Amino acid sequence: MLIRVGWGQYALPGKTVYSYEYSEEAVDVAQRIEKEFDGLDFRVFELLQLNDFINHQIAHNTIL
Repeated sequence: MLIRVGWGQYALPGKTVYSYEYSEEAVDVAQRIEKEFDGLDFRVFELLQLNDFINHQIAHNTIL
């Protein structure tokens, strides 16, 4: 079970804080959305983030 320990930070109980560095593509998508839709509240998620938690690794990244 993951627990929230801060803004955008999660951890397994008794483990270190989970963090993820977004890919250049995801950062580019976020910057384009911010530029086009000023003040929009949105989140970016990459399927590759799941690779730390699943057995069958995702080979092709999808940015949501």
